[in-house]
Amino acid sequence: MQTIQPAVEFHATTTLTREEPKAGWMSISELSKNLNIEQYTLRNWEKILDIPISHRVGSKNTRYYDRKAILTFERIKFYVNDGYKLKNIHKKLEAEG
Repeated sequence: MQTIQPAVEFHATTTLTREEPKAGWMSISELSKNLNIEQYTLRNWEKILDIPISHRVGSKNTRYYDRKAILTFERIKFYVNDGYKLKNIHKKLEAEG
């Protein structure tokens, strides 16, 4: 039996639930390893730059991020490595939409 997966539209919205995250979502620990950035730094960027937590799972409320949030963190890392300060990154992210 073949399972057909619908096209997934990613939206960065806060959802507090105990359900498993959707395919393609990444936990904060996975994202931290992929970007080579500490988890506390990601949480700091999330807070300062108003990045919504896409999903929380389990008794520890593990953060999971959808594709849109993951791409945002990748852009932030690029800007930080390029020498931008967080307040300027925030303006750039708002301008980019």
